[in-house]
Amino acid sequence: MKGLKDNSLQSVWRWFYESLKNKYPDYELKSVRKIFFEDVFDLMETDFVLKKDYRFTETEIVKIIKAINKLERYMPVQYITGKAFFLNNLFEVNENVLIPRPETEDLVLLAIKSIKNHFKNNKIVKILDVGTGSGCIGISLAKEIKNSVVHGIDNCREALETAKKNANNNEVEVSFKLLDILGSISFSESYDVIISNPPYVKDSEKQYMHKNVLNYEPSNALYIKDSEPLIFYNAICDKASKGLLTDNGLIFFEINEHHKDDVFNLLKQMGFTDIEVYNDFRSKPRFFKARKGLSTHQGRVKQVNKAK
Repeated sequence: MKGLKDNSLQSVWRWFYESLKNKYPDYELKSVRKIFFEDVFDLMETDFVLKKDYRFTETEIVKIIKAINKLERYMPVQYITGKAFFLNNLFEVNENVLIPRPETEDLVLLAIKSIKNHFKNNKIVKILDVGTGSGCIGISLAKEIKNSVVHGIDNCREALETAKKNANNNEVEVSFKLLDILGSISFSESYDVIISNPPYVKDSEKQYMHKNVLNYEPSNALYIKDSEPLIFYNAICDKASKGLLTDNGLIFFEINEHHKDDVFNLLKQMGFTDIEVYNDFRSKPRFFKARKGLSTHQGRVKQVNKAK
């Protein structure tokens, strides 16, 4: 407990920061500190000013020391707290699933808006979330699209167990199944919507990843071989074109920004129309939306600055 003067909120707040300031950029450390104390102790930043008489127990100090030790090894704070927020909903996370990203929130917001506009007359919309992980995409869609039936598939049994817990905690019904989209599998039903945030970081791009991602997040949910950058998109589009996606159905992807043209060409070659690419909040091409059926705008690609 070197550097800790006492167990008061102010002292612990400063001590936490000082213990890690040489490991993280200032903006990131402030965010980590905020997340940790809010998620573990339900303490807001304002409490460290207003609750002057608050004292941490010895047991709580030990918990904080353990967290600092893990953060020194660059473990993501969400894996320490075991939780992450996605579109204001709480999800359990662990090292079997990716930590939900803000970019993916935009993918889901795009899908919600598009689905509501595309399907009318209170139609029951069947949605397939490919590579569901924590379930954050499928569960969020189930919460927002009231007339939906949502299925999620993944090739990781442990990830599916986490997704099932998250569906239960968020009080929605989502059916999860252990399936590998790359396998020679057949589906007994078709879906009106297919959505996926598949692995798309190439092995050669690992050098640009932060240690907290490289050392802790599941590699099978992140990385692909340089020689096969479209392997998941190919598999999904192939199965979608052969009946997994209904006629007039919608398909949504999150992509590697460097393969925008490749994904567009793939969708076009597979017969998808009304293809649109959307930028993320960093103005990088990140999302695709397309339709299975005759084009309503001559098959041109439309670039949109924001996904929402």
